[in-house]
Amino acid sequence: MPELLYHPNIQVMQKFFVLLILMQISILSIAQDKRSELSYTLSADIMSRYIWRGADYGKSPSIQPTFSLKYNNFEFGVWGSFALSSNFAEIDPYVKFNVKGFSITLTDYYIPSLANDNPSFAPFQDTRFLYFKNVHAFHFDTLTNTFNNALTCNALEGMIQFKNLDITPFSILVATYFYGNDKKITDTTFHDAGKTLIKEVNVKNQYSTYIELGYAFTSKETDFDLFLGLTPVSGAYSDGFGVVNLGLTAARKIKITEDYSLPVKSSIITNPKAGNLFFIFGFSI
Repeated sequence: MPELLYHPNIQVMQKFFVLLILMQISILSIAQDKRSELSYTLSADIMSRYIWRGADYGKSPSIQPTFSLKYNNFEFGVWGSFALSSNFAEIDPYVKFNVKGFSITLTDYYIPSLANDNPSFAPFQDTRFLYFKNVHAFHFDTLTNTFNNALTCNALEGMIQFKNLDITPFSILVATYFYGNDKKITDTTFHDAGKTLIKEVNVKNQYSTYIELGYAFTSKETDFDLFLGLTPVSGAYSDGFGVVNLGLTAARKIKITEDYSLPVKSSIITNPKAGNLFFIFGFSI
């Protein structure tokens, strides 16, 4: 494992934070005249592990910065996660529309560090953020080890959610990948092209879907969230129907000084389908 000083994520994190600072400066000038309509948030979580929808991403403590800009019912934001002891890096721009707890969100999950995780796709992935080609077949030249198509490291997801604690403690969300690298191989063939052999790999969208039910309550100045997440079909989350994310999150603020309290949270999470159990802790700055 490389030393943190030479970790490739340092450069990614530096670029990410520079972008956030520039966006913050520009927004401050706009907000001077539209304080009642425009608001923004800039924060970061330090987590012992990045567990999302029942899976461990990075297998490392991580820093997770967030920037969001809200204007009336619209929200634009960027969320990221950068592992501190592995090469995992993720940057997720999103757009959200929210009315009285009903929201529709479009998210681009950009995870170039996972490009080599799937041996079947490793030779065919393009890690550039602006590469969005949604390919359905790869043609690989076995003589020159070159290919004519590449799979994007972006995955677009649409999500519908209802969460309004002023009305009910229950919440629900449904999310589906519909474009990008959420692919599975359908078949592989070989074609004789004279002096070389062409390997053709055909792929198609999996439309991996995640459904989560939640229940929130408060006790002794601590906010609790119960959640149950499942996938109805085979895809990115599991090889078939099953519960993949079941657990409880507790969050509260610890008073540090008269003027500042530190937000902390902890979760116990199990993935019954995979047989995994996680216990994580984090705080926000």
